[in-house]
Amino acid sequence: MNCHTAYSRVLWEQNGYQYEIGIKMGRQEEVVEAANSAIANQL
Repeated sequence: MNCHTAYSRVLWEQNGYQYEIGIKMGRQEEVVEAANSAIANQL
């Protein structure tokens, strides 16, 4: 396994801006939770 296959990330667009959150060696569920938190707190 290399670092590219062990990286979970979520991309989204909000108010005309593109955002990305990623966690190396993280689970997809953790990244989605972080993204939802960022959206809820309006970055």
